[in-house]
Amino acid sequence: MESIRRVNAIEIPLAGKLDLNNARIMEQKFINEYLVSDVDVIGLNMADLRFLDSSGLSIIMRLTSEAQLKGKKIFFISLSP
Repeated sequence: MESIRRVNAIEIPLAGKLDLNNARIMEQKFINEYLVSDVDVIGLNMADLRFLDSSGLSIIMRLTSEAQLKGKKIFFISLSP
């Protein structure tokens, strides 16, 4: 996950699978690198995300709630059905 930093904003591309096998790794990286940073806006780019199971969705929803509690805004970019 290589992020693109902008002024007070960051875009995080998600690629491949986000499932039970790697959801916790993504969660820890997100918490350690983005929730404690000075960014106000976090964009999750899902253009290259090919698979998302309930574990991955649960992590995304939990991280979204945590970010909002810290006053950060979360946007979803390039969602596909």
